[in-house]
Amino acid sequence: MKIFLSLLLLPFTLAGQQLEVAPPLSANVSPQRLNLVDELLLSSVDKGWLAGGVFLIARRV
Repeated sequence: MKIFLSLLLLPFTLAGQQLEVAPPLSANVSPQRLNLVDELLLSSVDKGWLAGGVFLIARRV
């Protein structure tokens, strides 16, 4: 239930805030692992499990 509420409230917490976009390696995030998440999301859509999806990777610095 907490996860659902967090996802539900996420757009309101990000409203009006400017997010910085950076290459994965500069944020110490593996591009290969990001590709795995992307492939999983696309696979789920292709199989009809999801109508679509968006994922956000955020890191507090």
